[in-house]
Amino acid sequence: MGADVSLRLLVCLQAGLLGMTLGLLYDVLRAFRLRLRRLTGVLDILYCILAGMAVFLFTLYRARGQMSLLLLLGLAGGAAVFFRFLSRPLQPVWTFWVDTLAFLLHLIAIPLRGMERLCKKIAGHGKNLFYFIRKCYTIKTTRGNRRLQKGGRRRGKGKKAAKAKIRRQHHHQGPDPGDPGGHRRAAAKPPRSGAGRRG
Repeated sequence: MGADVSLRLLVCLQAGLLGMTLGLLYDVLRAFRLRLRRLTGVLDILYCILAGMAVFLFTLYRARGQMSLLLLLGLAGGAAVFFRFLSRPLQPVWTFWVDTLAFLLHLIAIPLRGMERLCKKIAGHGKNLFYFIRKCYTIKTTRGNRRLQKGGRRRGKGKKAAKAKIRRQHHHQGPDPGDPGGHRRAAAKPPRSGAGRRG
């Protein structure tokens, strides 16, 4: 009987230490909550999960799976002692460490921001270079397709060349403009080599 009572008192004292630890964890997370207002809900959920897991494991392993009144009194008493005597003196310590951590994170973020800006600039230049190469390739391909027809002839050299040839013949032979077949007859007549020369 005496061993059972001493064991319960030991579990009650251990529960008190667990309550003080949970109070300490709450104070540390409160320092983060005061600095990061947007993460208040996330930090509260994190605290509830950690506290619930700690109480469950303590009850399972130290209290042999029995949730007793002494266990609850130990948890509440430990938390009350911490918040009454230790919370206020330790708050500047947590504030200092949170500010130090925030400053270190700010220093670490400076080169990371520089690297991010550099990567964005490189990505922008690479994107512009890709568009420029693609545009040049498109222009080159389009010009090459316009120059060549089937059989390797250049476009625009068929009808235009024939018309230019006819114009040159008209200019050199001088047919009658009113005669529609004059250029054909003029082309059919052989030139005289010795006519018109006088001895």
